[in-house]
Amino acid sequence: MIRAALAGYSSTSETISPEMKRLKESVKEHQANALPAIVSPPKTKSVSKISIIPTAQKKYNEAFSTHTSMLDWEKIYLLPFKTTLDTKLRECQYKILNRILYTNKTLFKFKKVDCPLLGFYEKELETIEHLFFHCTKVCMFWDDLKVVLNSLNITIRFDVKDVRFGILDTDNISILVNYILLESKYFIYCCKLNKGSLCIRLLVDKCKKNVSNQAFYR
Repeated sequence: MIRAALAGYSSTSETISPEMKRLKESVKEHQANALPAIVSPPKTKSVSKISIIPTAQKKYNEAFSTHTSMLDWEKIYLLPFKTTLDTKLRECQYKILNRILYTNKTLFKFKKVDCPLLGFYEKELETIEHLFFHCTKVCMFWDDLKVVLNSLNITIRFDVKDVRFGILDTDNISILVNYILLESKYFIYCCKLNKGSLCIRLLVDKCKKNVSNQAFYR
């Protein structure tokens, strides 16, 4: 009886009026037209990736790059890792490259120091360029280091580009000189913070100790 009743119900429910049939067909047609728009995303023009150059790199490119010689940033960023295992030296160089090493000029803006002038020679504004190269006492420090290296038959000019980025050659002498450059910049910064003396003998002793302990990457 139940089956008969269900069968009767089914046959009764399948009787659809012409108006209902037309309504169903209209709904199906509307769904068929709308489905592709839902399933397939609208076609858009391909957007090329925009390479955003960091502000620090732009500044350095303007200062050091030419039409015939461009700064190789991949080599520049990899150089500290090929030169030393000392994380302090790597961090210091990274901050210099990205211009996030705090100098008195920046700290003065944040009201962290009372004077924006260089700690070694309080007559010039302390910037990264002035701290590591243009300061009179720092220039004397680089000249003293040249003398030490010349005594080891290592000739280097130590211009502002070499001091800033290092020497991108990969021979053994360049690795040693790059290590000394990293140590020197960290030494200069520490002396500035601690108001210490830029004594070349202290740097040489430190380099000898670290090299003997294999503190740089061979």
